[in-house]
Amino acid sequence: MRWSRSILLSKRSRTLLLAGALLLAGISLAGCGQPDHKQQMQSYGHDGYMGLSNSNPNIPNKHSYLNYGSDGKFVGELIKKMDGVQKSRIHFNGEHLVVHLTAKPGLTDAQVKELQHKAEETLQYNMPRYEVRVKTSR
Repeated sequence: MRWSRSILLSKRSRTLLLAGALLLAGISLAGCGQPDHKQQMQSYGHDGYMGLSNSNPNIPNKHSYLNYGSDGKFVGELIKKMDGVQKSRIHFNGEHLVVHLTAKPGLTDAQVKELQHKAEETLQYNMPRYEVRVKTSR
């Protein structure tokens, strides 16, 4: 009789163990399931750069975005818009930008000084990452 009783306990233990394992597996699978609501697509802001742009356009977001070539072209465009400039030379040295302007003949000394001041102010405003220095000659 003792032996049959231990067999019953073993069967009962196995049944309880199996029921516990099934319950644990069911809880685990339920925790990994998707909720009932639908997943909504999220998009980037409509800035054209998939959310990678910055509100400050002078902060580069790529290592090749700002370079001396593109900066030199931009400085040249700004200088061409100024009246009284015959020719110009642009020189970059690290964070320094030096521009040599040759004034058109017929300008007075006061007009040449005015041209230098206007060029320096315009370039410093448009190129804040450089320390701008403008030299003028005739």
